[in-house]
Amino acid sequence: MHKRTEYLYVSQRKNYSPKPNSVSIKRKNELKESIISCIINDSRPFNDLRKPGMRAFLEVALPGYVPPHRTTVRASLAKRYAEHRRSLVTIFANVSAIALTCDIWKNSRGTHFICITAHFHDKDYQLISLTIGFRQLIGCHIAKRLREYILYEIKSLKIQDKICSITTDNATNIVSATTNVHYFGMRISCLAHVLNLIIQDALDLLDKR
Repeated sequence: MHKRTEYLYVSQRKNYSPKPNSVSIKRKNELKESIISCIINDSRPFNDLRKPGMRAFLEVALPGYVPPHRTTVRASLAKRYAEHRRSLVTIFANVSAIALTCDIWKNSRGTHFICITAHFHDKDYQLISLTIGFRQLIGCHIAKRLREYILYEIKSLKIQDKICSITTDNATNIVSATTNVHYFGMRISCLAHVLNLIIQDALDLLDKR
């Protein structure tokens, strides 16, 4: 299994014929990194490239190449995530003021997600927006849980003393979670969300006429 022929019996070595492998180690690493990027960008399952159809295609396209196992993909993603978080800490170390936006929504399957984005200006006064937190919400969306998650993200990035404001919609729990000047500075209601509610209410009134 591990191609260590020195541990085989003499009788086993006679019957052992390793499969030819035309893919170099360097090329394998390049392919693995490309596959990890593909899984991230296209939101593919970790084991997608090891399914029978894909394995058959790869055997034709790249004879001898075996795509990474899902455990390898998971480990690579964890490593990339840790590297990305470290890069964010480095970026924010030179930023003096950060405004946050926070949104909660659900997909077509009814699964809820929360996303936190940090907005700031660089030395040339160019606006930069970076996602600092994205997570599936499981259980009740009570204000305490939401506040603890947001605080966890900003503290892990060492920016808790740089937050000047946070913008959210007007849902009761998120308003309660973020209305704290000590933690998040000024809380601002999302103008786009407010306008959307106004237009919806106006259209409802027209339908009732």
